[in-house]
Amino acid sequence: MTPSSAAGPTSAAQEPHVANVLRGLRPFVEITGRPPVRWTIEERMAHHHVPGVSIAVIEGGRIAWARGFGVKTAGSADPKDAVTPDTLFQVGSVSKPVTATAMLRLVERGTLELDTDVNRYLKTWKVPENEHTTKEKVTLRRLASAARAGEAAHAHVGEGKTIPGGWNVYPEMAPAGLWTTPSDLARLAIAIADAHAGRSKVLLSQATAEQMLTPRSRRPSS
Repeated sequence: MTPSSAAGPTSAAQEPHVANVLRGLRPFVEITGRPPVRWTIEERMAHHHVPGVSIAVIEGGRIAWARGFGVKTAGSADPKDAVTPDTLFQVGSVSKPVTATAMLRLVERGTLELDTDVNRYLKTWKVPENEHTTKEKVTLRRLASAARAGEAAHAHVGEGKTIPGGWNVYPEMAPAGLWTTPSDLARLAIAIADAHAGRSKVLLSQATAEQMLTPRSRRPSS
């Protein structure tokens, strides 16, 4: 298995570092006195029955390199099916911070308010009134703070087999339905980090980024 081309040119000076990353995967726990365990990305993919992987690495506030490995569909030998840095993956719950970022942009524009009853914005369906909503309304702040395609890779079960239909279809698109690439997620992470550090206001203001990244208590207020 060989990697696809990088999203951008990789300098000769970067290549040893890239190789160290791709050949130096390690377990969560290492035992003192025992030889260190290291795996290649191909070994880990084979162990976990993962047909394809795409990686983007952030260094110094920018994307240093991006690579694709394997195929979009398990068992495929078609060169056109190779995973590249541009291959879309279904990212599940990683959709949540992306949705939260879009929501906060609307809050900054004054289109939405974080602490307003969401029923003010809902049109075709409303949150049903119940014993809980009589005390505290459902708001965007509470929702955002809750616990926890030709060029797209197919979804696979743990044994590396393609699921029927090729992809999961989520009715809840905002928290789970995003398709994207590691490089685009990395660009979003960089933009949020820049906003939080006060280096840029292109995506969010520093104050909004701080609200987004500040953990909130799971205990409901009295």
